[in-house]
Parts: sequence; C-alpha cells; structure tokens
Amino acid sequence: VVISSLMGLGDRPFTIPGAMLGTLGWFIPGIGPLLGVAAVVRNLFDKYVLFLGTEGYNDSINYRLKRDDKGNWITAPGQTLVHELTHVWQGHNQAFAWGYVANSLWNQCMVFPNFNAAYDVTEGAQWRTYDVEPQGRLVERWYRDEGRLPGIHYPADLKRAYITCNIRPGRPYADTIFENTTIKPGRSAGVRALTPAPGTTVTNKPSAAAAAIRGATPVPVTVQTQTTLIQTVRRPFLF
Repeated sequence: VVISSLMGLGDRPFTIPGAMLGTLGWFIPGIGPLLGVAAVVRNLFDKYVLFLGTEGYNDSINYRLKRDDKGNWITAPGQTLVHELTHVWQGHNQAFAWGYVANSLWNQCMVFPNFNAAYDVTEGAQWRTYDVEPQGRLVERWYRDEGRLPGIHYPADLKRAYITCNIRPGRPYADTIFENTTIKPGRSAGVRALTPAPGTTVTNKPSAAAAAIRGATPVPVTVQTQTTLIQTVRRPFLF
C-alpha cells in the first residue's frame, strides 16, 4: 500500500490499484503523465495507492476528514484510512482488482450530485449485497465506535458475522451467518420475512468458510412458537 499526498475532485480521498494508475494515469489531464511515470518508476503495478492529501500523507493514522456545521469532528482519527483500506481489501479479494473502482464510480454517478447517498447503508443484510462504498462505510463505523468517537455502537453479533464469514477469510461473496440478531434491510438488498409453522425444524447451516473458522456444525432447531425468520433477497451487484 502506498499513500499519496494528492487528492481527488472536491478534496475527496480515493484508492486505486497501482496497475490502473500505470495504465490509465497517462490520460488524466495535467498530472496524468506524472502519475504514469511515477507508477513505472516506483513499481506500483502490484500495489494500491491511497490518495489522502497532504494531511493524510503526513499522518494518516490521525487524519480526519469531516466536521459538522458547528466545527465538531464527525470522523475519528484514522477513520478515513480504514475506509480506504477496505477498498484495498475489496480489490485484493476480487478476480478483477479494478472492479471496486467501477462499482464506486457507477453508484456515485447514479446519485449525482448527492454523492454521499452512494455511501448510505443499513447494517444487517448479506455482505455481498452491499456495494463497495457501503461496505467501506460499515468497516469505518466499526473502527470509529471502538471508543474513538461518540456514536452509535453497532451490535457485536452483526460485526462478528461479517468479520468471521467474509472479511477475515477474504470471501466477499460467501454467505454471512447471523446469530441471535434481528436482521434489517441494507442498501442494495431486499428482505422478506418467512414465518414457519409451530413444530417446523429449522437447520442453522453455516457456510463452509464459517464452519472451518468456527468449527460450527448444522444445528436443527424445532420451532415451538410462531417465529419470524429473515431471508435476504440479493439484487444485481455490479462487479
């Protein structure tokens, strides 16, 4: 991972694969040739470049990005770095490393000019149903809420499910197995309720990745009373 002192349009940080920079950087007006040469000279083709601006370059661990209207910080030190590193994880764990860049640009163009809407997210859906910016927003929130900034503390079982089933094993499209939690709809995901009849046997079957990590096995559960299950309905996901 390489950190650059440059920034995107509107002083927005962004992350791209070094190979993309070396291939397409030449076409960026003004600084394009410089970026292309830098990619070759610094051998960036197998790396990811984080564009965090001068402040982020000087101290990315303590770098903050946003304040509210009263001047109070609404991001914790290092929160922006964590968000951008999530994009590195996305590129590293996809067959096509540039895919997350296309997904991010597409979804921000779809909500133009309100780019922030592309980051909206509600936790609780399958990890694979979230677009890349909402995934980054979830991870940065977990980081923020570890006592670094007063805010909403997300249920530990939701965070644990994403980390155990998807993030640590590097399986972005694997099933997310939730335990002892109420599932909510997430951006890019639809949810429908299923109510089994009393006496119905429901098997909690984890994915192969989750089973390997936790040593979990399918657990048959007999429903004694009316219970509402939640099933996530996947919608089309770009890359």
